[in-house]
Amino acid sequence: MANPRRGEVEVELEGHNYVLVFDYNAISDIEAAFGDRSVDSLFFSGSISRRALREAIRVGLEKKNRRHTPKQVGRMLDATVANDPEAFARIMRAVITGLMAANGVAQEKIDNLDRMLDEEAAEVSGSARAETKAITSKEETEETTGDRPPLLALETGTG
Repeated sequence: MANPRRGEVEVELEGHNYVLVFDYNAISDIEAAFGDRSVDSLFFSGSISRRALREAIRVGLEKKNRRHTPKQVGRMLDATVANDPEAFARIMRAVITGLMAANGVAQEKIDNLDRMLDEEAAEVSGSARAETKAITSKEETEETTGDRPPLLALETGTG
């Protein structure tokens, strides 16, 4: 069981639950892998590279699981996301939450970030549903009225 106050978070990879541990050593290892760039610059500057995420997961797995190579972790991520496109967002959220807790960020701030991410996801999901509904409605109207625009209009003339 993960203890979020200690930088531990649960993630599901390839159908298996893992606990990632982001303690002082894990954060130091992540920073060392990127030429001593701080975790803040790697994860909290507005853009997160896939390589940084893969390395964070690899390092996070080490304390409570067997060691994995970066390629193994990449394959785990590929397999997980292929079966569940929303998994990437859940994994990203777990890693960021663990890193925030390990950096001493107050639980209240982490909870606020979770709420904000939930609202943003709901907004994106709602927009996608509305767009799909509009497309479906337009297609149904075209089918019932026969008023479908031609795919290619050709002009013919006499010469």
